[in-house]
Amino acid sequence: VRDQRTNALRDQIAALARELDPACTIHDFRITAGPIHTNLIFDVVVPYNFPLSDNQVRAALYEGIKELSDRYFAVIQVDHSFVEERNKS
Repeated sequence: VRDQRTNALRDQIAALARELDPACTIHDFRITAGPIHTNLIFDVVVPYNFPLSDNQVRAALYEGIKELSDRYFAVIQVDHSFVEERNKS
């Protein structure tokens, strides 16, 4: 069950992913709160032939997440789309 905090964080993380590329999406988002930090656990899907490495994607997202709060610790799985999106013209 999603609560408002989880939904708001998911939307913020999705926006960070779209800053990398509008085609980037996230899924399987969940949070686990602890006394010292909160884990943000999710998968990010990058488009076919994305120019950044998995580590570069993680680093960019880590940086954006740290700007939201230094209490957030991200656990990120990078997935790759294996099909090229076609323009719908």
